Amino acid sequence: KIKSKGEYDEVAQAMESAGVVSFDDPQLFITGENKFFTDRLRKCLDVIKEALKEEFKREISLSVYEKTEYNEKYRAQKDVLEEEAKNHPAVKELSKVFKFDSIEIKKKPK
Repeated sequence: KIKSKGEYDEVAQAMESAGVVSFDDPQLFITGENKFFTDRLRKCLDVIKEALKEEFKREISLSVYEKTEYNEKYRAQKDVLEEEAKNHPAVKELSKVFKFDSIEIKKKPK
């Protein structure tokens, strides 16, 4: 659904710097390398969503973040989850018997 060669070039350039950081069906998270590329991705959001819809034959939600913005958000969420895990009664009991430095949180498969 790209209307012109210029629009195609803009989308292509925006996607060159993009990185897929997470896919939690149907939510896709991508990052731009810096503010300039992130703004370009956001400007082309409708075209990217349409391309995803054509490729996957269904709607895909798309969230675009600047790389550092996503990393900070992810780190904050990870810190909260780790703190909650450390305060879980079973983990507190285990820590009386076993010494451990960190806790890894894994998602349960759907």
